Amino acid sequence: MPLPRHAAPALSVPLLSGGTWTLADRTPETFTIVVFYRGKHCPICKTYLSEIDALIDQAAEQGIDVVAVSMDGEARARATLEEIGTEKIAIGNGLCEASARDWDLYITSASPGTQEPDLIA
Repeated sequence: MPLPRHAAPALSVPLLSGGTWTLADRTPETFTIVVFYRGKHCPICKTYLSEIDALIDQAAEQGIDVVAVSMDGEARARATLEEIGTEKIAIGNGLCEASARDWDLYITSASPGTQEPDLIA
């Protein structure tokens, strides 16, 4: 489990904007915020992502690096991005189960008969 004053677990995910976001490569002036969201199916997450997107410029001015990550594949993550109209927040996708467990995220199985991914962190 990640703890204050301890190194964070490794994290590397593809970005919808292209390339790969890797925590170890980040060098923000202040710190990095990693926002894990449940995915396209979560209306609460979409609200949070929109609110965070509106604050990205303020965060950057304060030297804060922000990324939002889910286990959704690229197509679902891109659909989420289009639905909420985010413009600035970096969106990572394809978080693997092992990384989700390293970060001690709560993992659930999709509800039967839904179009959700098999696992949701």
